[in-house]
Amino acid sequence: NDTLTLEEIRKLKSAALLGDQKAIWKLQEDASIRGAKDESLQYLYKLANEFHDREARYLYFSTIANDSQLFKLKRKQAVDQLVTAAVEGHVASQFFLATYYEAGTFGFEMNKHEALKWYKIASKNGNEQAKIKLKELENSQVDPIN
Repeated sequence: NDTLTLEEIRKLKSAALLGDQKAIWKLQEDASIRGAKDESLQYLYKLANEFHDREARYLYFSTIANDSQLFKLKRKQAVDQLVTAAVEGHVASQFFLATYYEAGTFGFEMNKHEALKWYKIASKNGNEQAKIKLKELENSQVDPIN
């Protein structure tokens, strides 16, 4: 069992109140392991917005996007976090943003030019899947963006 003891949680919460990011990440991980999705999302939101943590932004979006009921309620917040993470340089967010634009999923309107733009950015940042998709799109009917 990987969950924290009550004493560990108490100490981590005290540290989190003082702004300890590692403590917040440990509390988030524990909440996730316990299946406490709302609590996990609260920690991710705190990490994303108070500490500008790109991974937390991405995980916040992913957690909400994988729950259709929650996505209906929090779509705008989730999408905002994904776009912000991508703009801030989170490579996985860049790649997934491109795929969502390409397919028109998760509330994004299908937009091949935006998809190509984000595939290029993710590719330049080392994402191998983006490099493959970029070649496919550049060889298709989409006009390349310089």
